[in-house]
Amino acid sequence: MVDLMTAIVAADEIDAALRRSDYEAVMGKGLARMVEVRHLRTNAASSAVPRALHPRRVAVRTRRAVRGRQQERQRLAAVLDVTAATGRGAVVAVTGRAGIGKTTVLSELRAVAADKGFTVVGVGSDEDLRPEAFAALLVGGRPAVAGCEGAFGAMLDGHLARGPVLVTVDGLQWCHAVAARTLDALAAQAALRPLVCVVAERPEMDRPYLDQWRGHLRQRPDAVRVELPRMAGPEVAALVEDVLGVPPDASLTMLVDCAGGIPATVVELLGVVADEGVKECQADFARITRLLGGERHEPLLNGGAALPHRFSQVLHRSLDCLSEETRRVLDVASVLGRTFLPDDLATLLGQPLAALLPAFREAFTSEVLESAEQSMRFRNTLLWQALLQNIPDAVRGALHRQAAAMIIARGGSRVDSACHVARGAFHGDEAAILLLRDAAEEALRPAPRTAAELALRGLELLPPGHAACLPLTEIAVEACARSGPISRAVRLAEDALTGPLPETAKTALRYWLSTALTLEGRHRDAGRVAESVLSNPAAPAELRHNLTVNQVLVSVLRRDQPPPERRGVGESDFPVLAAMRSWREGRLTEALTLCRKAVADDHGGPVISWICHPLIGLAEVLTCLEHHDEALAVIDETAEHVDRALAAVPHILRARVELAVGRTSNATAEALAGLRIAHDTGTHLYLHEALYVLTTATLRTGVGRPRGEDPLVAWARAETSAVRSLPLAWAEARLAEAHGDPAPARALLREVALGEQQRRELFASAAGAAAWTVRTALGEDRGDWAAAAVKTAERLAAANPEVRTMAAAAAHARGLLERDSAALAAASAFPGPWERASAAEDLGRVLLDADRESAVRHLEQSAALYQEILADPDATRVRSVLRAAGVVRRHWRQRGSGESADTLTDTERKVADLVASGLTNQQVARRMFISHHTVAFHLRKVFRKLEVTSRVELARRFQPSR
Repeated sequence: MVDLMTAIVAADEIDAALRRSDYEAVMGKGLARMVEVRHLRTNAASSAVPRALHPRRVAVRTRRAVRGRQQERQRLAAVLDVTAATGRGAVVAVTGRAGIGKTTVLSELRAVAADKGFTVVGVGSDEDLRPEAFAALLVGGRPAVAGCEGAFGAMLDGHLARGPVLVTVDGLQWCHAVAARTLDALAAQAALRPLVCVVAERPEMDRPYLDQWRGHLRQRPDAVRVELPRMAGPEVAALVEDVLGVPPDASLTMLVDCAGGIPATVVELLGVVADEGVKECQADFARITRLLGGERHEPLLNGGAALPHRFSQVLHRSLDCLSEETRRVLDVASVLGRTFLPDDLATLLGQPLAALLPAFREAFTSEVLESAEQSMRFRNTLLWQALLQNIPDAVRGALHRQAAAMIIARGGSRVDSACHVARGAFHGDEAAILLLRDAAEEALRPAPRTAAELALRGLELLPPGHAACLPLTEIAVEACARSGPISRAVRLAEDALTGPLPETAKTALRYWLSTALTLEGRHRDAGRVAESVLSNPAAPAELRHNLTVNQVLVSVLRRDQPPPERRGVGESDFPVLAAMRSWREGRLTEALTLCRKAVADDHGGPVISWICHPLIGLAEVLTCLEHHDEALAVIDETAEHVDRALAAVPHILRARVELAVGRTSNATAEALAGLRIAHDTGTHLYLHEALYVLTTATLRTGVGRPRGEDPLVAWARAETSAVRSLPLAWAEARLAEAHGDPAPARALLREVALGEQQRRELFASAAGAAAWTVRTALGEDRGDWAAAAVKTAERLAAANPEVRTMAAAAAHARGLLERDSAALAAASAFPGPWERASAAEDLGRVLLDADRESAVRHLEQSAALYQEILADPDATRVRSVLRAAGVVRRHWRQRGSGESADTLTDTERKVADLVASGLTNQQVARRMFISHHTVAFHLRKVFRKLEVTSRVELARRFQPSR
């Protein structure tokens, strides 16, 4: 692609040609691609140069700002500065793989050079470097004539005599030997004159003249080498916002991450989104998200998750720079899985492993493959999928059959061979069906997700009435219940139970159906299925035992009392269930003790232990009691033990801890990660907790609804719309109240005020709920409701003397009810920073009339705590109270001339200084070598710290330096 060519042409000819879009008339025959002309110095005093030779600036399309590359851009700008100051030029090599952004960097460098007074020449092809073509352009865009090379040299001398010159050559790898002579001449001039020659090339390309050029470059003392790395995450996010006009959400971020930091691939992927629209691509994002789960193989099932075709094409084209042999090796390797053994690949290719070394080396250099201990691995999941999907179905199936035979021949795992058989088998293949059944049974305990895929694929291959149908169905139901999709387990079990089955099979299927329904949130249906088995005295003892526990678990989740004749069975055998009951009844210390006992006594236990795993119970209790460090340690351990159906739980519990300690952005990310897994598996447990985190995070930061546009959040809200947990209802009521709708808060207040059980559950699960209930009740002039809330909080504190959160909550509630400063001071024992800030705010308000100095101190402490955890609306509210009391601090607002804001960082101060002097964000970005998104980020922080709302106000309060 050609960017520009500086020419000395007649101004009238340029204007006329541009008006009629006749670029050939402007640039000369064969040079129509050269569409941009830049020159910095339009010195009318140069009377020695005829008017027709004076350069002019031609308007060009606005380009996107360069993302990242700050260090590289600073190095290039420094070369220009040295040349301008000393009159000595330099040769610069800008290197990087295809699509890394060399063209964009050169384009911005030309703009910077133009601002610095350079004459700028941009060359984009081998044709541009022909001396006769360059000379033809220099003499007015007319065809070349005899003696052009001399004219070229004279014109170049003329430019250098007037000032420094920048020549950029984009795509050196495509130049031929003739063009290389011109480049050599330019490089020779750079050693003596104020000429900077910047050449962009791809280091992986191999051409004879490239090797000669690189050797010449190494010998030059003035040579500078700038290598462009892959873009980092923040720069990619900024590029997404440039292209689409909106910041990337979680799904879009996952998509562009698969471009591997290559800007061209990012833009091409986003082009698909821009063409089809973000909403239309959401279904594709959902499929992509499933593929990004780190699956070992491509989907086993017909119609399974696959990479959308247009995205696959884009990613596949990103490999065009590789040799045909390397592409062939990668195609076959993709059949073996994302991770594969080099020996297996060599066997499948029928070649010695040593013969594959060049292909491996190229794949590693291009960062397509990476080493993973004794195996090799595709670096990018979606790129692996794109390679795999590009192989015709018939060929891919044959390769899978060969891979299965190879694994069996070397005595490999039956599960590994079955995974390949599943993809290459034909309908009714008896041997394949039996292998899938045996492999699925073998994988059921250690790898239920793999077992589910194998069993479901076996069911697809079955002819009607096959004997393997029932065992495959039983395996598939259990495996899907343990790994998802839960809805598939429910559907398979319900369909199987409509036909005649042996009693033992019926009982087993009903147990797993009850379990799956519990995970799906259908607690009444789960209890009904469990009861249908328990009413049969002939049911096996172990299954009766497990179903009894299911029923107790369901009763706890529904806040019902378990059947009296079965109460002891579930709770005595499973302390986690007893702990859940103790928690509901306000015996928090007892619940913690029972959970610790359950973890200590757990040795694998019966099957049910996975659904109410002791580690999950302990992690949840520790999280609610705000034992943050221990909770995080237990959560990390939990993630290593739970099956995939519950894999969302550690993320959601970790989100609760992150929220409690004030790391709101981390909490939001973890909650969304948990929702993504829950949506994929169909598990509804803990959705309320994830939504509680997201809603509370929104309330604290004051940024709209909690990702309300995110399909995952919309799904979670729809699934939990029938019943809301009390903490979630509390968070949503407060958010609605903050947005001017007090009705939900009043409804919740009434529900909590009239129910001791509701108050106990809410106060135990949310540390700030007791104070909110008292404050809201007093605002509604219901002192009796406020007094009832205080009594409940104090009973919880008395019953759990070791839990300091309950003691602080009770003190906070009592202090609000009686305006007792001593009680409010005792509430400072809250472990969480938000609750401490809330207690300090209430204490400051109570003291305002009696002890203004102490009140101001506590209010400032509250504002600082809120600000520390980025609770901007809360901090603003407290500062308003202080201002109403006549208190204004310098670090809130900048006054006077030349003063510096106390809390501004060096970067923020420089941004404020430049903006106050009248520069735009783009101009500031260019001055500071950062993106305008980064400028906007720092400017928002300056506005918040100085409490200004416009650039005019900033300029008035912040006198820029001169």
